[in-house]
Amino acid sequence: MGLTLPSGEYRPGTFSEYRAGTKFLDPYDGNLTYDGRSVWLVDGQEMILNAKLESPKNVIYPGHTGASLKIYPTYPEWRTKKFKIIVRTSWLRPMNVQVKAEDANFLQEKISGGNRWTIEGLVMNFSDYDVGGDPATSGEVYRKKMETQPKADFDEERIEIGIHHAGKDEFDSYWPPICADQGYSVQSNNTNATGDPVWTGESLEFAIQAPHLKSTGEMNTGYFRFAASHKFLDCKFPGNLLTKSPKVELQIFDEGGEQKVATTVVDNSNGMLIVEAKGFHFSAPKIRVKPVMSENVSQAQGAATKASTMKTKVTIKKKTITCSKGKSIRKVSGINPQCPRGYALKEK
Repeated sequence: MGLTLPSGEYRPGTFSEYRAGTKFLDPYDGNLTYDGRSVWLVDGQEMILNAKLESPKNVIYPGHTGASLKIYPTYPEWRTKKFKIIVRTSWLRPMNVQVKAEDANFLQEKISGGNRWTIEGLVMNFSDYDVGGDPATSGEVYRKKMETQPKADFDEERIEIGIHHAGKDEFDSYWPPICADQGYSVQSNNTNATGDPVWTGESLEFAIQAPHLKSTGEMNTGYFRFAASHKFLDCKFPGNLLTKSPKVELQIFDEGGEQKVATTVVDNSNGMLIVEAKGFHFSAPKIRVKPVMSENVSQAQGAATKASTMKTKVTIKKKTITCSKGKSIRKVSGINPQCPRGYALKEK
């Protein structure tokens, strides 16, 4: 573990000590956690790393297990200095990587007996609602708050990394292990709900959400980054037009279908698709990644459209699913709604 300074200079940390915590038995799922943290020194300052490796027997909710590696670093000056963490694992097979950090980078390297993971980034601003600790009622509290959109209950600075393991099937993984042998996606965002994207036939679309306002009443500004290999995208979304397109664009629409202004970066080269957006606002924007037709193809199809503006209206068809966790029921709406972690889809 170490720090990258604003100048680009990397300062490796020196291991100081391991601080053992206590055993914790979760009363809701029965999981037993052994807590502990490693301490590293950089220029005399402490960096604390909490890394939690769940076994494949980890219970997400009754009848559903799943494993992941979860990493939580804390250190001074994390607004200006990037963390850099290197972790080695043996059996972990990635299928979905979530990074709560800005300007994040992620690298997987095959080594003898497993993988070496290198993750770096800056602290991320995050706003959310307090829904209480009772899983029987928290889902309904959250749903009502997202519907009425009061100010967030809290704002905090956060860094979290989660590498989810591809199990045998959808009941043995956090996410359905579709095309896990072909790769995986890496997402970095400050949302409180991000499901899998869906290919609509014209674009790859993401439905995300978070409180519209911070606890201070200020607008809650979003950050979103997505990266995946062409090989993985072609497997998971067969027939998609993104991986073959010489040019790709990223668009953001609000709940009413109006396209919004944002700072975007798109790289679709060397077998990878990487997109990033900053400066948009919540509560439930839609992110659309679409191929840009060449001029020749557009003329051949007789397209005679005007140059797009930032006030384009689109129609986005939503659907609502019902998710359950014990006695807790949560309804999730979107173009491709996904149940939150720990919840199961309730059949009609």
